[in-house]
Amino acid sequence: MAVHAGRIGIFSVQVMCLVHLVNQYMFEVRVCKGASMLPTLSPQGDLVLHMRSPFLRLLALTPLASSDLKERFSTKLLPRKMDSSAGTGLRMGDIVVALSPTDPSRTVCKRILGMPGDTVLVDPRQGHTDDDDLAFAASAIPELLQAPW
Repeated sequence: MAVHAGRIGIFSVQVMCLVHLVNQYMFEVRVCKGASMLPTLSPQGDLVLHMRSPFLRLLALTPLASSDLKERFSTKLLPRKMDSSAGTGLRMGDIVVALSPTDPSRTVCKRILGMPGDTVLVDPRQGHTDDDDLAFAASAIPELLQAPW
């Protein structure tokens, strides 16, 4: 009986380690709540498959990868495209998960509206007229886009 319990314990630890590795380095399923992503995501919360960039890079190297995935995560960089987004696989319209610039203990789910070098206009009727808030958000963006690899 003790041997059987020991095997179950070892198997449980192995499964927990596997789940941790998958969540940390490959992908995870998370709930995104809030009205900022309407109409794509429900304000009550939708389940989102959050794929990690290094895992997508690895998938792009496999023979079964789609041509879009291979193009986005190509190891060959064009010489004329030397901006900070080169090779990240990010495009306008993609949904990304990042650390909140105002509360780093939280993550936020947002759509990419502009790439480095683009001019993004803010509607003053939406209450975003405080230059200090915009400057803080702009200064936090390079750290948020830094790749961990």
